[in-house]
Amino acid sequence: MLKYKPHALDKALEGANESTGLAVKALPNFAYDEISIRINKIEAEELRLHIKISGKNVELYSGLPFEFNIKVKVPIRQLIQENLAPPQLPPDVQDLIEQSRQQ
Repeated sequence: MLKYKPHALDKALEGANESTGLAVKALPNFAYDEISIRINKIEAEELRLHIKISGKNVELYSGLPFEFNIKVKVPIRQLIQENLAPPQLPPDVQDLIEQSRQQ
């Protein structure tokens, strides 16, 4: 079972629609039956994906199955740059790393 625990999601989803709110309730304890990603189109500088997630949350609606269909459209260049960039660690973690190097 995969677990989804969003951080600081409340403010980001204040204006979200009902479907998004349902996904946020279902995903923290979701038993996945299927996850699939289909590349719909690669056009010039743009990538289009269709992501399908199906399963259930036994704590929500008596375990009624859910199916989420997510469409993603992203500039390829941005996707590559963001995923190849070195991770940005929080300052306190960077300080701990520096302290351990000095010892």
